[in-house]
Amino acid sequence: MKIGLHDSEKEHFVKSKNKFPNYALMKISAYHKSIGDTVEWWYHMGKFDKVYSSKIFDFTPENPYLPADTIKGGTGYDIKSVLPPEIENMFPDYSIYPECDYAIGYITRGCPNKCR
Repeated sequence: MKIGLHDSEKEHFVKSKNKFPNYALMKISAYHKSIGDTVEWWYHMGKFDKVYSSKIFDFTPENPYLPADTIKGGTGYDIKSVLPPEIENMFPDYSIYPECDYAIGYITRGCPNKCR
C-alpha cells in the first residue's frame, strides 16, 4: 500500500526558521514501513491508498486539496485524538525528518498556556 503523510505545520510554516518534526507522523511512518507499505510525503497530484494528516495547532489552515477520506489527527484537529496502540507503541521513524538531529517525545499534549 502507498501511504501519504501530510504535516500541516511543515506546510504552513514553510518560511519559518523554526522547524519541528511531527512525532505522530513519525510513528505512523514507522508502523506502515514495518508492515511493508511505502511511505512518502503527500502531494496534491499523487496517488495514495491512504493519507494521514496531522496538525498540532488549531489555527493552522486546512489544506483544501487533502482527499475527503484523509485520516486526520493531532491536537489541531481534536485535542482528545490518540493513535491506535499498534502505532503509538512504535519507535518513531526519524528518517522522514532528516534535518532532525535530536530525540523528541511528547512534551505536552495541547497548549500548556490554555490557548483556545
